[in-house]
Amino acid sequence: MAGRAFVWIGGALFVMSLGCCIWLYGIVLGRSAPFAGWAPVAVDAGLVAIFALHHSLFARDGVKAWVGRAVPAALLRSTYVWIASLLLTLACVGWQTIGGEIYSLRPLPGGSAG
Repeated sequence: MAGRAFVWIGGALFVMSLGCCIWLYGIVLGRSAPFAGWAPVAVDAGLVAIFALHHSLFARDGVKAWVGRAVPAALLRSTYVWIASLLLTLACVGWQTIGGEIYSLRPLPGGSAG
């Protein structure tokens, strides 16, 4: 029974983390802002690195075996989902707006839009 609850709560965390990510991408990052400097770039790079490191580590058989010594085999995948979901939520909550404009699409002078 506890194992089933662990799996379902992990699924709920996954859906919550995706919702958080959609909110960040659609609402927060959709606003125009001036370039905020290099500190937000470093923070965001660190957040992405932590999220990616988890994925890279859990792809290794040795790490799976090590975690498998502490977690029942039936819950290993759910443990991965729990950690990934919490890290994605952490990345979304800690994300810094970098701002600035990398590119802009504008119609060519004298060209038609369609």
